Amino acid sequence: VAASVNQSTDLPEKVHEKLMYYCDDILTLDEQKKRILHYLENRMHYIAPNVLEILGCSVTAKIISAAGGIKELSEIPAGNIQVLGAQKKVTQGFSTQNLGLHVGHIGEVPMVKKAPANWRKQIIRMFSTKTVLAARVDAAKKHLSGQKGKELLQQIIQRFGKVTEAQKISMKKPLPKPVEKKSRKRGGRKFANMRKRLEMSEYAKMINTVKFGEEAQEEIGLTGIGMGMLGVSGTGKLRATASKNNKVKLMKKKTELNKPALPSGSTHDGLQSSLVLASNAGIELINPELLKEQVKEQQTYFNTKAGFST
Repeated sequence: VAASVNQSTDLPEKVHEKLMYYCDDILTLDEQKKRILHYLENRMHYIAPNVLEILGCSVTAKIISAAGGIKELSEIPAGNIQVLGAQKKVTQGFSTQNLGLHVGHIGEVPMVKKAPANWRKQIIRMFSTKTVLAARVDAAKKHLSGQKGKELLQQIIQRFGKVTEAQKISMKKPLPKPVEKKSRKRGGRKFANMRKRLEMSEYAKMINTVKFGEEAQEEIGLTGIGMGMLGVSGTGKLRATASKNNKVKLMKKKTELNKPALPSGSTHDGLQSSLVLASNAGIELINPELLKEQVKEQQTYFNTKAGFST
């Protein structure tokens, strides 16, 4: 059906000859490129031994040829190395899922091909960063045995193993078993006094008790609360009596409250006297010790026993 509908015609002879000539040139260039890459693969042990240990012969040769040399490769950032040799295809209207866009020659490394699709981008970044470091070592003509490249490859393998390993499920730790210990309570006079102060009063105890075999008839108003043994005939008690300790406390409180209040200005600190002086009179306080010293000083001149001396 397609052949019957198609209206195409054969190419002219001159155009056909030019087309075949150009095709032969493309095939020749491709063959020469393969020969150059094969030569580079054989010379990689001398040109870039450390990059060779990371990427392999074929990928190393392709990356160096795409960069233009080992020195140029060492000057390229790691983010650009991972797209060296990326295929630029026009895929308008077609799926781009399996084309491997934005992935260069590093995507041909066997370890990258075997990696899961979820981790492929991450491992490509690892290879590109380590490739830059190895290229700088090779450009400086150091570690020609390739030992540095082996160390970098081992770091990639260890890092990729940590990234891809299954994450441990975080389990909730159970609470430790509680230690059964008796609670320590304070003893002594202070604790006993506190218990006495907070214990139930005799009044409350009598309300809460009921005489055996009889119903509590008395109620407080219409609340339905009975009086219990309080005021029951036969007990001889109409109200609860206070204990001795409570009585002593109440008496102390009463005595303190009944003390006469002194005026605020009635107390004075210092000497007190019952003398009353007029407003124009005064008083002089004499120290007896000073008088004794004065007498001792005057005994040398006015001594009654020795007489007057000049």
